[in-house]
Amino acid sequence: MENADTRTFTEHAIKYDGTKKSYPCVRLRQSGDELVLLHKVREAFCMKQGDEELCIPAGAYTVAYYWLDRPYNAYYWLNPEGVYLGTYFNLVERTVVTDDAVTFHDMIVDVLAMPDGSYVVLDEEELPSPMPEFEGGSVERHLKALTDSISDTMRYLDRETYRLIASGSIR
Repeated sequence: MENADTRTFTEHAIKYDGTKKSYPCVRLRQSGDELVLLHKVREAFCMKQGDEELCIPAGAYTVAYYWLDRPYNAYYWLNPEGVYLGTYFNLVERTVVTDDAVTFHDMIVDVLAMPDGSYVVLDEEELPSPMPEFEGGSVERHLKALTDSISDTMRYLDRETYRLIASGSIR
């Protein structure tokens, strides 16, 4: 798989502790309150929570979805042959899109959705206070909104990602 587009874009993730990580991406689509970027995974990594483990190989692709009107973004992972691996949802605040970048504030808690439809909540143990108290309860409310709609969101991400592949935006 390769990307047919060459418009460069940068993702700026501002962690809860204020540190910033930036990643080069390619803009695939931007319309209304949604932005879709592509990023090639350079180094393999694994995530484990309880009995669940997901490994993303080097050469895999992240199709990243950002919304101005949702308290999360989504990284939809495909292996180099285009097979779905899983989706990582970041709970976020203050997503801002400019002509060449997207910036968001990471709120620590994440959700990992597996190919079989199951999901696990990640990083709750990293919160500086209990979930109901953290950020006035907003992260807990955002997590509930995401998990309540995760099936519909995953269907949308599946459909839109494979539509981008079929259109040649991702090859």
